[in-house]
Amino acid sequence: MDKYLLNNILSAGLMVFCFHISFLAQTQSIQADPTFDVDGIVALDYLPDFVPNKQIIQSDGKILIAGYGLNDLNFFDGMLYRLNVDGSLDVGFGVSGFVRVDIDGTHDNIVGIAELSDHKIIVVVESNHRTILLRLLPNGDFDPDFGNDGLILGVSTSDEISSSMVLQADQKVLVTSSQLISGKHRGVVRRYNTDGSLDTSFGTNGKVILVIDPSKNFELNTCVLQPDGKLLFTGLYGTVANSGFPVVRLNADGSYDDTFSSDGIYVYDSNNPNYPAEAYCLLVDNNTGNIYVGGASSQGAEQMMTILGLKPNGTVNFTFGSFGLAQMGFGTYAQLRKLTFQQDGKLLAGGFAYINGSQTALAYARFNSNGSVDNSFGTLGKYGTLLNIPYEVQVVNDINMTWDGRLVALAWLNKYINLGAPNNPATCYVLRYILDITSKVSTPSQVFLSPGLFPNPVAAGEVLSISYSLENETDVFICLFDINGRQLSVLQSSSSKSAGNHIDKVRLPEYLPKGHYFILLSSDKGEKVLKFQMH
Repeated sequence: MDKYLLNNILSAGLMVFCFHISFLAQTQSIQADPTFDVDGIVALDYLPDFVPNKQIIQSDGKILIAGYGLNDLNFFDGMLYRLNVDGSLDVGFGVSGFVRVDIDGTHDNIVGIAELSDHKIIVVVESNHRTILLRLLPNGDFDPDFGNDGLILGVSTSDEISSSMVLQADQKVLVTSSQLISGKHRGVVRRYNTDGSLDTSFGTNGKVILVIDPSKNFELNTCVLQPDGKLLFTGLYGTVANSGFPVVRLNADGSYDDTFSSDGIYVYDSNNPNYPAEAYCLLVDNNTGNIYVGGASSQGAEQMMTILGLKPNGTVNFTFGSFGLAQMGFGTYAQLRKLTFQQDGKLLAGGFAYINGSQTALAYARFNSNGSVDNSFGTLGKYGTLLNIPYEVQVVNDINMTWDGRLVALAWLNKYINLGAPNNPATCYVLRYILDITSKVSTPSQVFLSPGLFPNPVAAGEVLSISYSLENETDVFICLFDINGRQLSVLQSSSSKSAGNHIDKVRLPEYLPKGHYFILLSSDKGEKVLKFQMH
């Protein structure tokens, strides 16, 4: 887990049916998936003290997990695990299901992974203040056609730490990091070409230094690529304590986007140094352009899971939540680590919450598309659970949705709240849940009558018309998936539709290659899947 989470845990003031117990009453809206390794949970424990950073669901539905674990010499090695759809280790990947990365005997940490269009895997490793680019073949072997037997030393400095990566539609790779410059941490972004060389057309010779306020720190946590090629960034911002939700938007060439909050920078400031606001993730509605920033902020003396809603132009979306903020409290302290869309347009959050003043638990919350709490989820919109393992720190670090509406969560556990204590082991688990939308997505529905798509085939970037009839008024949400069931885009946010005939027009992303795709029509009453071809 990153140092920011460790600091937060340090400073913040039983298993049923072999899976977990909830400290909030469990409802049928979320439950362990018995088709995922029998009890819905898989341990990743080849290396001790494995700390997970990132998971992705590949185009074939397999789950790739990245992070680092402790080797026999007490150095950290980068680790990649791959699970099959049923939760078993994919023994055809690497060595019996995992790839171990040891650059030269120092500490190595995998901070970013992505699947390329040819199903190879691009990997970014933080190695003793060096950025390393790796490319793997689909089976986990190092790609001999990339750099030096699959490895390229990226550009970095001795006072810089890589933090995340994002893959562009053109397969170029963006790597974020934080660098100490003149006594302050600055966000740094570099872009690499497909051959691993620095893309000098981006920023200044391939590099952009992000500065919000020269007197304050700005450490990057994540980057998100918009469909139009613009780039969004967020992280930890402030003086001594973190004190805001910062968002920076760059144009595709690395210049600040002055159509976003007039200068490319927006900061929500909590104005509460004792209970600062902290941003950890970003989410973009590809249809409306609305932006969601996830993290934690206070309400009174309680630190809560928080989502900030912004309009595409970088101003607060006051129709979202309460004056632009959607919050969920769990008692004393809760933090949102990852945010994702469900297929019905609702926002699902994962993170952790303190319970009983002495333990953190896995925590989830769900919000409607307008930012109101979805009281049908868990108990009044929130769900907290403990794995039946005697570890005091239990954290959801990443979440993703599968094609059929299941939730996959990446959990990190540490034995003691005092993370600096000797003999304090860590471990990692992958969990999969069935949600109340799972059966609706996978079961045919009669809600959308006489559905159709035209033109079909259609070209990338063109407008696709989707026709259907409704017997009753309902909200309609439209998602785009590839042939393997991977969600590519939200084409239409939840929109109220009256009974009768409808034709919704959506523009397809320009970057999509030729092939077959799925449209998912979704409502709270049912779903319908339509297949089309891109030529």
